[in-house]
Amino acid sequence: DHMWAGIFTTFISFLAYLMSIKKIPLPILKNGKTLVTFIVMIFVFISITGHLGGSLTHGSDYISASVLLDDQKKKNSVTNINEAYLFEDLVQPILENKCGTCHNESKKKGNFSVASFQSLVKGGKHGAAVQPGSLAESELFKRISLNPKNKKFMPTEGKTPLSASEMAIIKWWIENSAASNDKKFATASPPEEITKFAAAWLGIDVNDVFQQNVAMNIKAAPVSKKVLHQLKQAGFFIKYLHYNPDLLDITLPNHNKENITDKLKLLRIIKDNILWLNISGTNASDDDMDIINQFKNMQRLRLDETPVSNIGITKLQELQSIQSLNIYGTRVTKDCLPTLRKIPSLRTAYIGGTKIAPKEILPLDSTLKIIGAY
Repeated sequence: DHMWAGIFTTFISFLAYLMSIKKIPLPILKNGKTLVTFIVMIFVFISITGHLGGSLTHGSDYISASVLLDDQKKKNSVTNINEAYLFEDLVQPILENKCGTCHNESKKKGNFSVASFQSLVKGGKHGAAVQPGSLAESELFKRISLNPKNKKFMPTEGKTPLSASEMAIIKWWIENSAASNDKKFATASPPEEITKFAAAWLGIDVNDVFQQNVAMNIKAAPVSKKVLHQLKQAGFFIKYLHYNPDLLDITLPNHNKENITDKLKLLRIIKDNILWLNISGTNASDDDMDIINQFKNMQRLRLDETPVSNIGITKLQELQSIQSLNIYGTRVTKDCLPTLRKIPSLRTAYIGGTKIAPKEILPLDSTLKIIGAY
């Protein structure tokens, strides 16, 4: 229908053109009213042809206000990234946005559609589009990751290709979660980078994602105003990272050069509430690590420019939630590296300004990123 409507529109447009330049000898076609009639017909058929084309690429109800509102409502309804479904809320909308004009239920170019999980896994004339766990066998990923100049690159015909973040999401989904279409984001344990990409695509603030993630797993009692006042009087700077549970970012200014053991002991009353701790530039000692080792929910710890040595690092092995550790400019040596690798949750260690040379940290651990050895 779209094709024949297009042909007829072209035909009557050509007739109207010939009439306008008086190249048709028939008197009835030289009448001004007849030309106006043809112009009206052109307008009508352009509208019909355009609508049929839109229905072909976007579905028969693409122009329906209810469909548009439902799509927007669906996207806006995902406010907690942990509750989002990987395929339905993230992967499928990306593919429909970039691939849906050529690969839908009305127009299956290459006998392939991205309209559903089943059609995506089934693929088209080139075989399965997605092979869970294998990028090499997933025709979809191979096509979207080709050089744009390659004739097999998708999407074709000058359409906007997938962005780097969209490709990263699809890549991670195929490798980790493509075997299921009803898996929620939180249960897939995505890396931080994918979480940021997904949050941006869904329009969720990254800080909200952080709060949602930490709040899921941490239980901590409320912090009283009296305790906060006491800690501030002792010289601590305190910022709230999350409320209910109360999760805190604690900093002891680096001009505090006196013995800080007694100050750290004050933190034991809120040991479950400390998420980030910064005591860089102080004279924190190896013995003080016995106190810090009690902060079981802590995720970031800065010990840079302190006298801490390998002995102190050994005492931190029981911190099962720590993800980032800064020991820049401390007294550690290469002998602390095995200890760092034994901390399962640790993802990043900053060790610049120490006696550890780059060659001493090779080969790098696949999960632990060590930064700044020189």
